[in-house]
Parts: sequence; C-alpha cells; structure tokens
Amino acid sequence: MALFDCSCFIKWNSIDTIIYSDSRNEDYDEYIIFVNELPICTQKEKPWWPNKLFPYKQKHNKIRIKSDAVNFKALPDLVEQYLLSTVDFEFKDSRKGTLINSETFTKGNTHTTIEKWKPASNYEPFKMIYDKYNRTVHDIQKRDGAI
Repeated sequence: MALFDCSCFIKWNSIDTIIYSDSRNEDYDEYIIFVNELPICTQKEKPWWPNKLFPYKQKHNKIRIKSDAVNFKALPDLVEQYLLSTVDFEFKDSRKGTLINSETFTKGNTHTTIEKWKPASNYEPFKMIYDKYNRTVHDIQKRDGAI
C-alpha cells in the first residue's frame, strides 16, 4: 500500500472467501477477500512523516485488491496451490457480449483495432473464486448485504 508506506500479509488459512468483481461502473477489476483474522501490516523502514504519526491498521475483515496490484491475475492459480481448491475461472471482460464491428487502421508500423461490442445480456458482476464453506455469491450477499 504505497500511500501508507506499508505491506500487509494475509495468512492463507485465514481466508474464508475470495470473490472476483468485474464492475461495469469502474475502470478496474478487483478481488474481495473475506478473512477471519486481520492481516499483519508492517511499515517500511523510512515511512513518510504522516505515516509515523498515523500508522495504518487494517480494521475490517473485508479486503479489496484492485487489478493494478502486482500479480493480480496469478491469484486463482495460487488459490489452487495453497488452498487446495479447484478454481473454474477465466479472466474476460463480461461487458462484451457480441462483436458487432471491428476495424483495423495502419499508420506506419502501428496497427490500431477498434471493436464495437453489444453488451452481454447475462452480466454478473461477481464471480466466486473460493469459499471455505461452499457458499455462493448470493448467500454472501444475503448475509452481508452489499458486497
């Protein structure tokens, strides 16, 4: 977490649920991770002075990791490896339904392709990656309200 000059470490055995969110309203994807034990956060050696006065402490059991994080796309493989759970998941833009038109322009050595898509009619913003208790996304939404 660059703003807080710290790194947070989540224990694999503390993870209850991992949900992938592909929001149409945002420019990023994210993982929503529910844990039963708060992560351990450590500050860097020479933190910025406000972070010395107000160090970061994780207070919630819901953690969001955005798609600009390092190795974001590696998490499903790591879940299979460390949580011994089969993950049936593939990264794709669920906003794209049917390709309507595709045009390719060439200028010098640069090729640009512009695609026009009809939105998917069966859009689901959340996909379950892992749940320790075999719940569905809808079960979690009923229990916690909004994800």
